[in-house]
Amino acid sequence: MNHELPWAPKPRGTEAEFYPTPMWLAEAMARLVLVHAPLAPTVLDAGCGDGRLARCVRGLRTTVVDIDADHQESWPNEWTKRIGDFLALPADRVFDVVISNPPFTKWLEFAEHCLSFRDTGGTVLLLAFANILGGQERARWWAKHPPSEVVIVPKRPQFLTRTHNGGIRDTVLVRWTAGDVSQRLSWLGAACACTCGALGEAQPKEHQP
Repeated sequence: MNHELPWAPKPRGTEAEFYPTPMWLAEAMARLVLVHAPLAPTVLDAGCGDGRLARCVRGLRTTVVDIDADHQESWPNEWTKRIGDFLALPADRVFDVVISNPPFTKWLEFAEHCLSFRDTGGTVLLLAFANILGGQERARWWAKHPPSEVVIVPKRPQFLTRTHNGGIRDTVLVRWTAGDVSQRLSWLGAACACTCGALGEAQPKEHQP
């Protein structure tokens, strides 16, 4: 289904808030989300940029949305493509997997809208700078939308564009899976794997060689 999004396209050649996910982290996100997804899932990559998250997940049917028309030339023909403001896209279709590296300045709005596209039993996985977890206003938002898991990324990624350096950032992955209310805290990578029954009560697991 095609949607006409109520927005003015970003002029070609101008910069959007686009800092690509490093490939090693995109691949790690795909592995994490697929643990909680059915075989051959339907996938939505919101604010997809060059589409590297969707490429790593390799869903049966993939929909990508981005505000920057420049990126669509690199997307595979078989993807369903939406050029426009993701926040203006009606949530009239749901997906097994919703994955995104949202713009930080609109992270909470992106996250809430992503949750509205999650199918029954589906999973939303979002990348965020770690300070998204702090602040009193955000605390109220988290209380309303408690995640299934917050995954700390020990290796601090660097976010680069062709013209800008977004810096090296403390980063987390936030997962919501329908029916999973465990609110776990974990660390990315087997060498520092950790789980807990509730956020703030982490107990390290013994490393399995």
